[in-house]
Amino acid sequence: MKPRFFAVVVWLVLHATLNAQTPESFFPHHIGDRWDYQDLNTGQIFTMVLTNDSIGADGSHYLFYNNSSEPAYRIATSLNDFQGSTNPNFNYLRYKLVADS
Repeated sequence: MKPRFFAVVVWLVLHATLNAQTPESFFPHHIGDRWDYQDLNTGQIFTMVLTNDSIGADGSHYLFYNNSSEPAYRIATSLNDFQGSTNPNFNYLRYKLVADS
């Protein structure tokens, strides 16, 4: 009987942990989070470290990397992630954090 009980407890813990994650948790948006990526055309490796963030009047979350004065990304309250700028007309959709896999 113990092995079955253990399996149920493990399943409950895993299920609760996975369901507790928000869509934002899969996008590096905490101070100190880091992006490492490679340009496929040049082979050059880039690193971006989140150094600052702010919340806009509309509730959007602005992300600033490498001490830049302009945000690199804006996470809207709809959990759509747009690239750059505080200009409200700049809506280049990069990621949908609530999209199906």
